[in-house]
Amino acid sequence: MKFNSLVNSKSRSMIRIDEFQKKKPTHFEVIKYIKDNFYEDTVDFVCNIKQTFTYSSIDNIIEIYEGYLSINRIEVIKKFLKRKLDLLIEVYKLWKGLYFCNMERS
Repeated sequence: MKFNSLVNSKSRSMIRIDEFQKKKPTHFEVIKYIKDNFYEDTVDFVCNIKQTFTYSSIDNIIEIYEGYLSINRIEVIKKFLKRKLDLLIEVYKLWKGLYFCNMERS
């Protein structure tokens, strides 16, 4: 539960999605807003993220820091980044096959 709150609710954006609301939106709310309002302009970019940042690539990138960070911290960072990736894919519904990325369409 603590980890999910870190990923979903404690991560707040300085970007406002509603000029009348003083509360900072979560990153999830910002991504959802961008998807709802700018889908056609952003879906190819999100597909590129999906294809570039796989679980394996996240592991490889973060493992560079072994020796500088504790194993526990490395595992938390990996888990955090993978969950953020999953949320992005979930918001854009790429995991359901509702949109086929350019590379998948060819």
